[in-house]
Amino acid sequence: MVRAGNSHMTDTASPDPIASLTDLVHSLQTEVTSLKSELAATRAESTPDVEDAPTLFNRRLLLKGAGLAAAGAAAAAVTTVAGATPAAAGGIAMTTETTNLAAASTGLRYTGSQSLGAILLVQDALYNETSYPYPAAVQGLAAGTKAANGLFGFSQVGGSAGVVGFAASQAADGVLGRSQGSGAGVHGLGTDNTRAMIAESTGTQQALWAKITSNTNTRDSIRSETAGSGSGIYASSVNGAGGKFQGKTAQVVMVPSTASSHPASGTAGALFVDSSKRLWFCKGGSNWQQIA
Repeated sequence: MVRAGNSHMTDTASPDPIASLTDLVHSLQTEVTSLKSELAATRAESTPDVEDAPTLFNRRLLLKGAGLAAAGAAAAAVTTVAGATPAAAGGIAMTTETTNLAAASTGLRYTGSQSLGAILLVQDALYNETSYPYPAAVQGLAAGTKAANGLFGFSQVGGSAGVVGFAASQAADGVLGRSQGSGAGVHGLGTDNTRAMIAESTGTQQALWAKITSNTNTRDSIRSETAGSGSGIYASSVNGAGGKFQGKTAQVVMVPSTASSHPASGTAGALFVDSSKRLWFCKGGSNWQQIA
């Protein structure tokens, strides 16, 4: 190609950018078509992992679906913004099936307007999001097929906790434990020299409140038992009574022992009901006095 007035200078022919972009789009379209065929074959072959899950998928299907969406998005980007250079993304891209390393904090902020059952969902089987009874920023779901626990928190720092629940509203609970089976809503397990559970209040309310709301329930609101020689319940107060009892049929019920009489020795202040329904009061050691 010769420019007028400069016959001694020539331009080297360069590739047509439109043609290059067209070839790239055609290549991506071919890959999308191939991925669609593979996705359809995978759907036909896949079988659910959990029978009672409302909607199910397997991990291969999810990853291939994500690849299909990414290829389609790339093709659209080439078509609509041909010639534009994408800006470099900050941080790192999270990759599945590997350990991702980062030198700074990683966060996820949802900026949409739709109410979600979960912003971050981790599960071993897919459930219908609308069935979640407790919408949360993070949902961990275990159906028992691959994982047994929904969430696990661990800490070896003194004075800290493996899991922390905090409620800023007076009407909200810091932690809610619920069970609809034979297990407990909250199970505290203490090993070695640790307590299973501590209830502490720094305000004006009770540290622990146990309540049964069904008037047909015949169970005790609190049951305490020990396999050791300590008391089933120990209560004390710095400025008030050690125990306060109120009831419709009786304030206190003492279950008669199977022993024919009081123990040989006891603690001063102890009350004992033998198998003959006699009530004994211990003045200390072997000094017992029948009071009823």
